[in-house]
Amino acid sequence: MHRLPKCWAVLKTLRCEAWVARRIARLTRHLNAEDAAYVDAAVAEALAGEQPSVVLEACEAKVIEANPQLHEIRTREARERRFVSLGRMDAAGLRHVIARVENGDAVWVDAMLNRVADILAARDKAEENPYRSLDTRRAEAFGWLARPAELLALLLEHAEDPDPGPQSTEQDQPGNGHDEANDDEDEAGNTDNDAAADDGGSDDQGQPGPAQQQ
Repeated sequence: MHRLPKCWAVLKTLRCEAWVARRIARLTRHLNAEDAAYVDAAVAEALAGEQPSVVLEACEAKVIEANPQLHEIRTREARERRFVSLGRMDAAGLRHVIARVENGDAVWVDAMLNRVADILAARDKAEENPYRSLDTRRAEAFGWLARPAELLALLLEHAEDPDPGPQSTEQDQPGNGHDEANDDEDEAGNTDNDAAADDGGSDDQGQPGPAQQQ
């Protein structure tokens, strides 16, 4: 914390949580000493009395203010790190699909997965099949995306189905373990990519990960 002495002073007096200070250090680690000092002075006062979310939002804003040109470069570089990669097949015959894509595309894919999952739930009910969780149905729905002709036919077949509305039970909520790879994405920009390589997938230049090279 020698680069952020004012924030370090607040932490030493136990007026903030250690994880918040660590997060500030990570958000500023790419800055030079002068820019880091600017952020340190701006954030230290808030660190002592504001909620963590407020402190981190202020820190992110001050990082941009400290060096707008660097922020623009890092943003442009981050956009070039888009990729889609496959992990290794596990004993159950399943694989991870890890992607870093445009926000709008991700939202549309997510909505489509929910729509197809709803259709599959209605089919299961009509055919008196055993209950399947929303996660399981969304995973099956993902496979339909690879078969666009069949997907189109499915959607047209159920175009007049009523909207079931938002899921209301905890049993039917998507799992919350899908975003673990994104904790430091805003400062590193390639965490998902590293996870793909560790799982035997491809890196963002399409090169095989370590597990594939063995």
